[in-house]
Amino acid sequence: MLGGNVLVKIEEIRQTVMRERQPKFSDLLSRSGGLLPIVWVGIGISLLQQFVGINVIFYYSSVLWRAVGFSEKDSLTITVITGGVNILTTLIAIAFVDKFGRKPLLILGSIGMTLTLGTMASMFSRASFRCCW
Repeated sequence: MLGGNVLVKIEEIRQTVMRERQPKFSDLLSRSGGLLPIVWVGIGISLLQQFVGINVIFYYSSVLWRAVGFSEKDSLTITVITGGVNILTTLIAIAFVDKFGRKPLLILGSIGMTLTLGTMASMFSRASFRCCW
């Protein structure tokens, strides 16, 4: 059977949930009626993520690498390495977010992403493409 402390904690959680109110669109608005600055930051980050084209690398990586001359085996290997690096850096960011803060990690990640995508763009611009799909 559950101990007394657990039952008390469950009741506290229940009371907290009962007091919470439903979020409203007006929660995103400032007193002057415009969107809060933090909302604009979120919109900007989401737009940046879409415009840098990283989704193309994740979704079409194998096809892109084959198009620039890698064998099917090598292109799949590169795709697996890319996914592994993505997972590893995500885990590192999760582990250090409380130590360094979100803003420094966002800046560091953006710099890393810029350098990596710039390198890939340079590589693809110099490659001779051949049809592979």
